[in-house]
Amino acid sequence: MKLNLPKLFLLMLAAAFFFGCDEDEDSSNNTDTGKHRIVLTIPGQNSTLLGTVKDLSVGEVTTGNFYQHTSFACPFVYKDMVFVTEHFMGDVVHKYLRTEDGNLQKAGTMQLPPAAGGFSIVFQSDTKAYMNLQYSGEIYIFNPTTLAAIDTINLRLPEYQIEDSNPDPQGMVLRSSDNRLFVTLSHHHGTDFYNSVDSGFVAIIDANTNTVEKVIFDDRVTSLDAQYNGGNFIDENGDIYFYSTAEFGTGANDGFLRIKAGQTEFDPGYYFSPRKTIVSGVPGDTARYTMKWVYAGNGKVFSMIEIPALTPPDASLLTTKNCLPMMYDLYNKTGTKINLNPTPMFSSTAIIKLDNKIVFGMSSIDGDGFYTYDIGTGAVSNTPVVTIPGMPQFMKAFAD
Repeated sequence: MKLNLPKLFLLMLAAAFFFGCDEDEDSSNNTDTGKHRIVLTIPGQNSTLLGTVKDLSVGEVTTGNFYQHTSFACPFVYKDMVFVTEHFMGDVVHKYLRTEDGNLQKAGTMQLPPAAGGFSIVFQSDTKAYMNLQYSGEIYIFNPTTLAAIDTINLRLPEYQIEDSNPDPQGMVLRSSDNRLFVTLSHHHGTDFYNSVDSGFVAIIDANTNTVEKVIFDDRVTSLDAQYNGGNFIDENGDIYFYSTAEFGTGANDGFLRIKAGQTEFDPGYYFSPRKTIVSGVPGDTARYTMKWVYAGNGKVFSMIEIPALTPPDASLLTTKNCLPMMYDLYNKTGTKINLNPTPMFSSTAIIKLDNKIVFGMSSIDGDGFYTYDIGTGAVSNTPVVTIPGMPQFMKAFAD
């Protein structure tokens, strides 16, 4: 039996306390005229609330105009389009349009194959996007404007010589310079949490022909997870970075690998482990793993990362405040603690770059809401600049 992490989360949450949100609250203070810049989800009572926030000036978010979705529903943004995937909770993708009046407008749904596990999305153009189907081992290609299906790519064929011939496609990144799609592949076995093939695999796909060129692997990391595309990104040099959680902290080797600009093999001279990096001011000096990174330029990445010294044996992913905001320098291989209080793991995915700020969606002892870090000055907001009625879970920023 394969045990995927989202399914494990569901089992853990069945007995957990969910933060409730009142959908009937007045929403006038976050529906001002003009396009909103932030997409936000808040976990509700066995559900997810999805809506938008104008910007960091609103002061307070209310949820009167938010839409209700399945638990763990995750948004992805392209231009003025918002797509919401249901993961293991359903096989429907919901589409919305950002409007001038600050609301999201329903714009259709897309039915996926049964039990496919539609997960993360990357966009090539107005007419072509890629979604990984993590349970069926395929990449689903569709038209984001019309929602019409285009093609599928099966990653479970023996000719790809993947070690267990049963990969779960996870995060994706599209390199526009040569139109290649890079897809991280997890390999999970057994019934005890994650027990994976001890290497990081990436499928490289020609996005012009929708064909797999090859699958590469590197045994310096334990799997490559890239949940919600949160561990793959391209820097200003054109280099692609991939992050391994080391099976969410349970495996041997976490860390970043790199494929240099124009190349299709891992850089043998680059490896960086946040877990093995001493960070001053962090309890126990080290961190363990995270679900999401935001790249801010000049080699700097930001995250909310789990701290073992703050994690008791009975820790809850939803309520235990054990993740600290951190900055890591990928070029110099160093880490810096950001002076904010910890938040639960389930809000570690709520992080975006907005103009010159990193915005952390946190549920800390200082309140639920948006906290900011100024990239230029290093200044932080010790209390929320925007308060939220519940724990932020996913955040995405529009390009404008």
